[in-house]
Amino acid sequence: MPGAVVVAHSKVSTKSDGADSTQVQPSDWNDAHPLSGGALGDVMIRDTGAADGATWVDPGTAAKVLTSNGPGVAPTFKEAAGGLDYVQMQSFG
Repeated sequence: MPGAVVVAHSKVSTKSDGADSTQVQPSDWNDAHPLSGGALGDVMIRDTGAADGATWVDPGTAAKVLTSNGPGVAPTFKEAAGGLDYVQMQSFG
């Protein structure tokens, strides 16, 4: 899948797979997990109303903000009041 986004675990299991194929195996954990869908520049969001739990969203323009429309409803991009000058990030770790 050219250009696919892949989620991979930072820790890899060196254990061998067990005999019970109904259990999650180390090889399942070690596999890459490709994400499909969306278009170039889209953002994936958590969407409890979607069958797979996520939705691709067009990020809009830089002068818009992602706004919640409530639980189970996809968020939308709206014009930012007064524009966006900067974003302040703070670590709570």
